[in-house]
Amino acid sequence: MRPPVPALQAKFDRILPHLDEHRRRLYLAGEAAAIGHGGITSVAVASGTSIATIARGVTEPAVDPVPTRQFGLRGPAASR
Repeated sequence: MRPPVPALQAKFDRILPHLDEHRRRLYLAGEAAAIGHGGITSVAVASGTSIATIARGVTEPAVDPVPTRQFGLRGPAASR
């Protein structure tokens, strides 16, 4: 089930201004994936972002799957 575009717009209006370009693509791609079929189009309309930009965000994790920062992992010195 796709959420209505106004609900997505309100969500994006609160979050997107705080994200850089890369995180914005990844976030929007994640939202599109969560929606499922038609998600890229719905997210594009609601966010004012191009379909190509969101599609690029969908493929980026496959290209660079390692996060830039890992939370909850302790380094070698922490076990001493």
